[in-house]
Amino acid sequence: MVAEEVTNRAVSFESYRQRITNFSNEFDLGLFFYILKRSMPVVVLVLLLAGASAALYLRYTVPVFESKAVLQLGETNTAKQVLLMSSYGEEQNMSVDLIFMRSRLFLGMALDRLPLQLSYFNRGQILTEEYYKYSFFRLEDLVLTDSAVMDVPIYLDFTLPGKAEVSYTANGRPYKSTVQRGSIIPMPHFTGRLVVHEHPILSDPDAQSTFYLKINSRDKLLDKYASQVWINSQDFATKSIDIVCRDSNPWVARDLAQALAQTYIDYDLHRQSSSAANVIEFIRTQKDTAYRELRDSEYTMQNLQGENRVADMEALTPLLLERSERYEDELVRLTLDVVLLKGL
Repeated sequence: MVAEEVTNRAVSFESYRQRITNFSNEFDLGLFFYILKRSMPVVVLVLLLAGASAALYLRYTVPVFESKAVLQLGETNTAKQVLLMSSYGEEQNMSVDLIFMRSRLFLGMALDRLPLQLSYFNRGQILTEEYYKYSFFRLEDLVLTDSAVMDVPIYLDFTLPGKAEVSYTANGRPYKSTVQRGSIIPMPHFTGRLVVHEHPILSDPDAQSTFYLKINSRDKLLDKYASQVWINSQDFATKSIDIVCRDSNPWVARDLAQALAQTYIDYDLHRQSSSAANVIEFIRTQKDTAYRELRDSEYTMQNLQGENRVADMEALTPLLLERSERYEDELVRLTLDVVLLKGL
């Protein structure tokens, strides 16, 4: 059996060596280099096309910036510290806090801290840039008279020196007005003062930009930023929470992450202060109750002393015991009389 296995291995090795020999005989190195040389232009063209596609993608794709904040939750039971109780009310729960922080209510509280009522944009041939707080044109003293203009692009044309042309479409009807820069815009749906600062793009004849602004509604803001915010637990052991915000404007991403973190900190401080206030009120109530009970007990003892003409309360004890025994004897006698009367 061993001899048969050795013979099979020898045959396999001989067959493998024969295949290697045939490949070496059939492979033409010169032909390989010839094909490679003829195919080189195609290879270079494919590489150039790939590089150009990557450059165009990077050039005309809106970059997305990410900002991150980390919160470490601390659990503080105010009642347990003050009253030395095992529990008082509901303890802070990390899962409950996560659910609250992921809600639209919490997001709305954070968005209220940011200047997002108005958004300013510069739309080029391909990309659109949001100016956020750093816009050279701003609409101040806004008075909204009709919500139909909310979330609608309000276009601004600064072609005329010292003037601005305002145009938009609401409810399918176009509106247009030309006003002096820095003056009040008397539009049917809103009024405001348009302030325009000097900017190089205004004097650039080759600039092909379209400027516009939006009066944002709260629901649209919540819908937009709800998909750009991620709040997750980093580590349950350390009670750490990650707040991640993404936006095409780096300042929006940064400010939103900071606003979310600060909103939770303020909410937690308010919750702890409310708990402490409730504990103090509870202590004050218990103190007043104990004071009233002690005072009533003192009045009762004084009345008892006066009724029994006892100057020393220790002397009152035998009298009370004697009366108690007399009452018990009278109760036994009356009980026997009742039994005898029932037997007649």
